[in-house]
Amino acid sequence: MPARPPGRGDSPSATPGKWLVTAAVSVGTLMGTIDASIVNVALPDIQASFGVTVTEATWISTAYLIAIVVILPLTGWLGSMVGRKRVYQAGLAVFTGASVLAGMAPSLPALIAARVLQGLGAGVLGPTEQAILRETFPVGEQGLASGLYGMVVLLGPTIGPLLGGWITDSYTWRWIFFINLPVGILAFSMVATILRDTPRMGAAQAGFDFVGIGLMAVGLSSLVIVLEQGNRWDWFQSPLVWGLSLASGSGLLLFVLWEFYGTRTPAVDLRILGNRALASAWVSIGVVGFGLVGGLLMQSLFLQQALGYTATQTGLQFFPRGLVTMIVTPAAGVLTAIVGPRPIVALGMVLAGWVMFLMSGWTLDAGPVQILFPMVVLGLALSLLIVPLFASGITAVEPRKATSAAGLMNLMFQLGGTFGTATLATLLERGTTLAHARLVERARPDSPAWTQVVQQFSTLAVVRGGVDATTGQQLALAALDRVITGQAAVISFEHVFQVAGLLFLASLLVMPFLPGRSRGTRTGTLSADL
Repeated sequence: MPARPPGRGDSPSATPGKWLVTAAVSVGTLMGTIDASIVNVALPDIQASFGVTVTEATWISTAYLIAIVVILPLTGWLGSMVGRKRVYQAGLAVFTGASVLAGMAPSLPALIAARVLQGLGAGVLGPTEQAILRETFPVGEQGLASGLYGMVVLLGPTIGPLLGGWITDSYTWRWIFFINLPVGILAFSMVATILRDTPRMGAAQAGFDFVGIGLMAVGLSSLVIVLEQGNRWDWFQSPLVWGLSLASGSGLLLFVLWEFYGTRTPAVDLRILGNRALASAWVSIGVVGFGLVGGLLMQSLFLQQALGYTATQTGLQFFPRGLVTMIVTPAAGVLTAIVGPRPIVALGMVLAGWVMFLMSGWTLDAGPVQILFPMVVLGLALSLLIVPLFASGITAVEPRKATSAAGLMNLMFQLGGTFGTATLATLLERGTTLAHARLVERARPDSPAWTQVVQQFSTLAVVRGGVDATTGQQLALAALDRVITGQAAVISFEHVFQVAGLLFLASLLVMPFLPGRSRGTRTGTLSADL
């Protein structure tokens, strides 16, 4: 069991270095969370640079995500084997070096390979930071520690698109990777200087679960590929999707059975999910990931595709949400420590569901105020969700298992986001097609209203465009089809936001299983009034 850090459970003055530790581990983690979204804005430029298709370019993001979800559950085992400080330093070194390789990539395969290395480095940063912060902050300030980490998690997706758009527009896409070099060196130097390491078991004691790691890698990577690429492959109309789905299902099932019954040194401690507080927080964080990442995509698509915003303008629209997050998240951590996670998470779920229904009312005439208000409320809601859920999950287990719990929580958050992206994108695409077909059914030549509108558009084209009547009518029909397509997209966006809102509200059913108000114990852990 790791040695008890100096000052743990004592007064704040007994741990004067806690803010330096927080700064040291947060710089690298923030860099990793930003990189998860910063590349999406630059994909069109990367596609043009290498002369590849959109489908091929999306593997840049998919490869990064696969590496992250594979390494996340292993962070607890890695920390036990080599120590948390060394794991964090290794993650920074791998991420920073891979960023340089990505910026220098001469081809798409080279860039994808560098992104895999980036994901492996970034994946260990978040869970390891959570465990380090738990060991650093006294029991009474665990909520604040979770709030600081939650701020990092929420700021990444907010800053990423804006920063990526600005760098891509001002320089080239390669600089979104090169910029990580000075930041990575700074973070590595801070960690090396400030952090002290925890005791470790070593390879002999920790064991190496080759079978478990292999089964998990096959299962999770297949699942991510299906979710990320399934819509482009027309889902289960494709034999490849069927094959990957079977590989995912069988791989994950065998992995669970092996970890429980096949080995004495499991790479992933799944038994900790038997803790009711951790299990309920684990499920809830998946819902939040679904709504946060999936909703972020829908908001971005609406602003760019429906309203015609540029990438930079879209990033600016997300900035107020990030500002609210920066202010509220640490306070939410402190409040969670006082009243417990149940009321905070319940309020956050209600606000998130409500704001999704507000967004379902967006139209092509949506102005800045109509966009700003839901964004600000969503920033508040997510602050009230991320912090108490991570706090209740991590503090539900004993300190030596904190990294394992953090890895599983982060894994569920990532998978929830991937599910959300895949589900909502599919619903949007198919909903737009269906709504377009229904609207076109009403655009019949025998409809007086339709005939009148076509005539008006045609006359306008002839008078102002100087074309003949036949061409004028064709231009009128094309213009009206664009109008119909835009309205069909608005209808589909409305339904998608409503689905996300209903999911947030349905997750209130899990609230009774979260822990009640926490209180410090003499052992330095947190117990809950259940």
